[in-house]
Amino acid sequence: MLLVVVAVMVVPIGALAQNGSPYGQRHTVSDRTAAAAALLPVDEGSEGWGRVMVADRTHSEEITRDLVCHLFEMDAETEYTLMIDDIEVGKIVTDLEGEGWLHLQTPERTYPVVPEGLPAVADLLNARVLDGVLAIVLEGELLDMPSPPAGAPELVYLEKARLVTFLEDGTARGQARVARDVDEIQYFQTIGIRVEPNTSFRVEVDGQLAGTVTSNAGGVAELKLSTGDFGDALPNPLQPIEDLRLVEWFSNDDDSLALSGTFAGQNQMGFGGPGGGGHSHGGDNGECDGDWDGDGGDGGNGDCDGDCDGEGGNGDGGNGGGGGGDHGGGSGDGSGDGDCDGSGG
Repeated sequence: MLLVVVAVMVVPIGALAQNGSPYGQRHTVSDRTAAAAALLPVDEGSEGWGRVMVADRTHSEEITRDLVCHLFEMDAETEYTLMIDDIEVGKIVTDLEGEGWLHLQTPERTYPVVPEGLPAVADLLNARVLDGVLAIVLEGELLDMPSPPAGAPELVYLEKARLVTFLEDGTARGQARVARDVDEIQYFQTIGIRVEPNTSFRVEVDGQLAGTVTSNAGGVAELKLSTGDFGDALPNPLQPIEDLRLVEWFSNDDDSLALSGTFAGQNQMGFGGPGGGGHSHGGDNGECDGDWDGDGGDGGNGDCDGDCDGEGGNGDGGNGGGGGGDHGGGSGDGSGDGDCDGSGG
């Protein structure tokens, strides 16, 4: 379920204490809590933005914590500081394209540890990005994210398309994804970010109405469809999903085109795909798309898309592919960055 960010219920890890460090201890529970924030500019004229996710979960009876932050369209080759609830989390240095990435995890494996003083996920409030003179340039509210469903089926087809706006002053963006699992259930999902807040949109695919969504106060809206229990029913004209191409979001207020993107009709399973136009890699049986897949399989590469907040499994030597144009994670027993919140192993 992105960048995006919606408020949903929390599933707390019962054994996780707010004080002390439970990470690395053995427990019999198997729960996950996660929170994510869209980091938006403090100054209206700024172009930079980002996403941050914090997730606590059990894997093989061990409690772990992952923190992932991604910055986009920032000043090139510049150091920024990530703060969560007034605690300095770490430094992020952007590349020549103004993108920066930070991944922390506890216990420490591939990445440095998460600061011990950071509260439990359920108690996190806000995240801020500071520049070199410690001025706040980005900020966002950390909101709870849903746990992925247990026993989610393996995907056999997956394609992602990036959605962009053509409005001169528009900063909206989004993603659409189609998938088919081994049980022949078909999925369509699209999310819009930075669209007009509190606005109704109709989503059309190849000229057919897919559904209507309403953005929240933060300018985020999402549509989920399937031939199974995921979201609303996938209309017959949108089947088979492999044949879908043009995705468009229209404002119901003035009929203007808010977002648009195109599928190429190419299966991105096995190599992570371009993430709708970004650079990513990853892949085999650790495919992770949160609402669709849940946890990726061990031993495979975790391709995790954070717009839907799942977590990839721990892949031996595998790279975590990033969805939606995000960079993949490191190799081995690490976790790859998702669009907003997920981590692939």
